[in-house]
Amino acid sequence: MPSLTTLHIIGSKEMGGAERFCFRLVAALNQAGVPSTLVVRRGSQVARQARTLGLPHREALMKTVWDPISKASISRTIGELRPSVVQTYMGRATRLTRLRKGALPVHVSRLGGYYKLDGYRHAHAWIGNTQGICRYLRSHGFPEERVFHVSNFIELPGPRPQQEIHRLRRSLDLPPEAWILLTAGRFIEVKGHLHLIEALTRLKKVAGREVVLVIIGDGPLRSSYVERAAALGVADRLRLPGWQHDPIPFFQLADLVVFPSEDRETLGN
Repeated sequence: MPSLTTLHIIGSKEMGGAERFCFRLVAALNQAGVPSTLVVRRGSQVARQARTLGLPHREALMKTVWDPISKASISRTIGELRPSVVQTYMGRATRLTRLRKGALPVHVSRLGGYYKLDGYRHAHAWIGNTQGICRYLRSHGFPEERVFHVSNFIELPGPRPQQEIHRLRRSLDLPPEAWILLTAGRFIEVKGHLHLIEALTRLKKVAGREVVLVIIGDGPLRSSYVERAAALGVADRLRLPGWQHDPIPFFQLADLVVFPSEDRETLGN
């Protein structure tokens, strides 16, 4: 029997930076010989993506942060798989996971933002993906020796064939000489995407080339982006191709990448 196994619980409905990181970590751990499994929210975009990628996973309802059915389901999965470490991501998964202290598995809660902390204190240890989050935890009474800083990591991208980039340009209906401004992230207020859409009214051309903004991602503010772009008269220079599991060709296509996140955003994943 392997000496170390891990279980990763994430209760998000939609894919985003934290979910991509969780998937990368689980895949990397399995590749390194550490058997690792996901627990994802049933019926979510995250569950669909886990199936598409062939990642080992289970599904739980996780409708609310107190859902007793999901608590029981998660407890059964932990009892069946008997992992050494259970890592939960953000509030919903952390609140639904309750493990006895002083025995395996160890419950590690990973935070990617300055969240309200009452629902995190029952974990055995905590990971902040920035030093700022770690300081935030310690300043609120979390024991220093059990707060750890572990940065996010990404895949190292390689260059894609130019014909792939040309196909992408055509699929986005981009003018041949368009100057491409790119950003990525979940469509929520803190990401600051509306600032870029509004900037298009002042940034029309660069070196004589028309500026087109491409935002890859998805989320609840999508219709707001479309409406705002139409109201400002820049809808013809905005592209919203949706969620992309493989964003690398978009970055290769871009002339400039901008992350306009607001101050209360800890970092872009």
